[in-house]
Amino acid sequence: MDLNKPQNFSKIDKDNMLQHIIDFPSQCEETFNDMQNFFIPTHYIKIKNVVILGMGGSAIGGDLAKSLAIEQSKIPIYVVRDYHIPGFVNSDSLVIGSSYSGETEETLAAFEQAGKRGAKMVVVSSGGKLASVGSQYRASFYQINYGSQPRAALGFSLMSIICILQKIGVIAFEKEEIKEAILILKGYERKLRPEVPFHANSAKQIAQRVFDRIPIVYASGSLTNVGLRWKTQFNENAKTAAFSENLPELCHNSVVGYDFPKKMRDEIFTIMLQSKYDHPRTQLRANIIISILQRKRIPYESVFIQQANSSFSEMLCAITLGDYSSYYLAMLNNVDPTPVEIINYLKDRLAGSKK
Repeated sequence: MDLNKPQNFSKIDKDNMLQHIIDFPSQCEETFNDMQNFFIPTHYIKIKNVVILGMGGSAIGGDLAKSLAIEQSKIPIYVVRDYHIPGFVNSDSLVIGSSYSGETEETLAAFEQAGKRGAKMVVVSSGGKLASVGSQYRASFYQINYGSQPRAALGFSLMSIICILQKIGVIAFEKEEIKEAILILKGYERKLRPEVPFHANSAKQIAQRVFDRIPIVYASGSLTNVGLRWKTQFNENAKTAAFSENLPELCHNSVVGYDFPKKMRDEIFTIMLQSKYDHPRTQLRANIIISILQRKRIPYESVFIQQANSSFSEMLCAITLGDYSSYYLAMLNNVDPTPVEIINYLKDRLAGSKK
C-alpha cells in the first residue's frame, strides 16, 4: 500500500474506521457541550474516592482522565478492569461504569456489586444491561449515541468522565481550557489526514518505520496511558503485536533487557512519547534512554507534540497521532482496521459456557 494514495484505503478499510479517527475532535466537543447540562446530584461532591469500571476501549477513557486528575485530586481515583470491586467501595464512593455496549460482563458484575454496597453511581454507555442496572440504583446516565467499535468512541467516554470529575471538584479544568485544548486538537488532527503527503505527515512516517516490526511504546506522566492507547490501537487496528512501558519504572528493569535475543534489534521499534510537562528528572531519563538505544543500535522514534500548550492538549494530540499511526500501519499490513475477530471468538466461547 502506498500511503500517498489514500484513494485506495477504502478497499481495505471497508467499515470506514478512518472516519471515526477524523471524528475524535468532534466527539470531544459534542460531549463537552452535552455535559454542561448533565445532572450530578449535589451530594456526590462529598465522596471520598472514585472508582471507574471498564474494559478495553471503554476503560482507556478512565485511565486517561485519571492521568490528568491525579496530581490535583484530593481523593484517590482507581480504574478497575475486573469482575470485582475493591473492598473499600461503599456509600462514600463514586463508581463510574463505562461500557460502550452496556453488555461487558466484567463491568456489569463489578457495577452490580457497587450498587449493592450503596455507592453513588454514574453510567457512561450507549445503553444495554448496564443502563438497566444503573436505573435500578438511580445512577446518573450519560448516553453515547454513536455507531462504532468501543475504541473508536473514545472522545465520548474520555470527555464525559473528565466532565464528571470536574463537576464533583476532583479536577480543576476551566471550561475555556477545555475548549482551547479541543481547538488545538482540531488543527493538529488535520495535519495527519490521508490527503497530507508522507513527507509532511508524522503519522504516516511512524507507521512506515514501525512496519514489519514490534512497536514498544515508552511514555511517562500524563502520557503514560496514552502509551497504553497506542499499544492497544496497534493491536486492534493494525492486528500487530505491540507493548507499552512507562517511565521512570522501565529505568529499573527493561533497560537491562536490550542485549538478548540478538535478533531483537531487527524485530522491535521503540516509540518514545516525550512530554514537556514531565518531571525534569524524567525528561533527563528519557534522553539518557535514547542515547542507550542509539548505542545498542535499536531503532526508535522520539515524539514531541510541539503544538500543545497544556498537558490536556498534549494528551489529546498524542492520542490522535497514535490512532492515525495505527490506521496507516493497518493499511501497510493490508488489514481492515475495524474487525476484531479473535475478541468476538473469545466472547462467543464465554457466552457458550453459560448455557
